[in-house]
Amino acid sequence: MQKYGLDVANQVAQFELDNFNAVLDFIKTEGVNCDLNLLDSSSIFVDENEATDIRSLWDYMTREGSPALSKVKYYGPEEAEKKSGVKGAVAMYTFPAAVLW
Repeated sequence: MQKYGLDVANQVAQFELDNFNAVLDFIKTEGVNCDLNLLDSSSIFVDENEATDIRSLWDYMTREGSPALSKVKYYGPEEAEKKSGVKGAVAMYTFPAAVLW
């Protein structure tokens, strides 16, 4: 985002979401015999400076308009360690994902 700007970041994020949904739709409509497990993936931060930098970026992207962030859930210092199970976690972001075999 910082190198190429918000517009490019939004395009990449939207491409990833569209691809995710297209794969899910294809599996369902074509009856593909596979193991598909929908889950939440996460990015967890234990360094307070890095967490602060990422939160500033998150706030900027939210304020300026980043539709893909509607799929991302933020957990701050009060919840990150408890929700993630990672000792010392100060921030966590979760987002939809899948495992496909």
